[in-house]
Amino acid sequence: PPYVASKAIDDGIIKKDLGELDVALVVLAIAVAVYTLTSAAQTYASAWVAQRALASLRTRIFAHLQALSPNFYDRTQTGALVSRITNDVEQIENLVSVGLTVIAGGVLALVGTIVAMFLLDAGLALIALWVFPASFAAMAVWGRVARPLYRRTRDTIADLSADLQETVGGIRIVRTFGQEARHRKRFAELNQRDGRAQLATNAASSAFSAAMSLLPGLGVTVILIVGGLQVKDGTESIGVVVAFIAYFQRLFAPLAQLRSLASFYTQGGAALDKIGALLAEEPTIRELPGARELVGA
Repeated sequence: PPYVASKAIDDGIIKKDLGELDVALVVLAIAVAVYTLTSAAQTYASAWVAQRALASLRTRIFAHLQALSPNFYDRTQTGALVSRITNDVEQIENLVSVGLTVIAGGVLALVGTIVAMFLLDAGLALIALWVFPASFAAMAVWGRVARPLYRRTRDTIADLSADLQETVGGIRIVRTFGQEARHRKRFAELNQRDGRAQLATNAASSAFSAAMSLLPGLGVTVILIVGGLQVKDGTESIGVVVAFIAYFQRLFAPLAQLRSLASFYTQGGAALDKIGALLAEEPTIRELPGARELVGA
């Protein structure tokens, strides 16, 4: 659409050629229609793949839990295991669904936009692309800072779920021995610990988003200055500068998706660490090779 807009401005509006303007409008309408249809198909396909993959993961975790020996359950809280198969798998679902969308559409849109920018004006494109090293450097720093924070939130949520599971499951014993106050105090402490962990993660995420939000404004300012001087000198057309600003702003949609992917990867990576540790548990009791199958009566 920005390329079509540049043609509409330079060849249609400035030259007062209504035929060129009509062609641009038709092409723009077709592009919008195709984009709408393909975006809907992409969203459905990503969700379909994610659900199938995570259903398989849940089944694998459940089968693994059934194979582990009793001593594993003696040293592991039931609530923590429930958190692994529900909360942590849900985090991975976000990673898979968003990751597929970014890989399928975001990267392609990013490459296409960069190519269009170079076709319009290679000099302006080189000036604008400083945003990429700045963005990737920020995402690298974010990954190092945020992953321990997200891992901590997975731990606090698991502790909270485990305490709730154990308290509700043994409520008769709690009531019989009058331990309600102690359990309320324990749950409040875990709840506060989880709240502090979530706030620390949100604070880091907010700082990262604020830093990244400066990049579009700075980039557009640079393009307006350089492009405006070129238009004044007669070396560039108004339509190209307008289209270039639009393309530059479109760069930040896939970049924002990549930032979201970095955030989801950090959260999902922390959850995946927990699930990986669970799947790495080996049963201490194993069947002998060639053991006969026990047939029920």
